[in-house]
Amino acid sequence: MNPFAPQASVRLEDRWRLGDAGAVYEFNVKLRHVRSQAPQNVWDQDVEMAIDELKQELKKRYPWIGEMYMTGRSGGWFAVEDPQGKMTKAKLDTIAKHVERRKRGFVKYMEQEYPRT
Repeated sequence: MNPFAPQASVRLEDRWRLGDAGAVYEFNVKLRHVRSQAPQNVWDQDVEMAIDELKQELKKRYPWIGEMYMTGRSGGWFAVEDPQGKMTKAKLDTIAKHVERRKRGFVKYMEQEYPRT
């Protein structure tokens, strides 16, 4: 796999179809090229806080969403469970855009608060 190739922003296992009850949608949250000198403990704490804030925002807007968690070999995917089968293409696109916006905001914050000198 080419690490520089564009990656999908959302993936769904082959056994699921959009709108299936129990489906798990995974959103790409891999961070690349962050120009920050934040200490590792600060980095870890800020990542955890950003993920918690994202979970709260999504749960408030979409109360039918089930569990949300990080997944993937390096934790580069944010998984959202749909236990009731209420996901639509429009909702999926909106959530993907929200996740991407939060990811960009996090990178911007880290680069401004802990700039690389």
